[in-house]
Amino acid sequence: MTVVTQFLGSGDNLTELKRFYVQGGTVFSNPEPTIPGMTGNSITQQWCDTQKEVFQEEIYPFNEFGGMASMGKGMGLGMVLVMR
Repeated sequence: MTVVTQFLGSGDNLTELKRFYVQGGTVFSNPEPTIPGMTGNSITQQWCDTQKEVFQEEIYPFNEFGGMASMGKGMGLGMVLVMR
């Protein structure tokens, strides 16, 4: 199985993280959440904002540190994706 992670956009314009899987030549989409209020199968700034609202998180450091724009800037400095 191959896990594919796509980072769409760059720098301040990082807009989306998509994941999908390939096995035996068949592509499988990342499943959508089954939690009421959450939709979509990729990570965007809107998806992160919705997550904060749905889970009523008082502390949400992703936005406090600049959200997707900040992550895009960090990626421009160099990052490594690690999966366990």
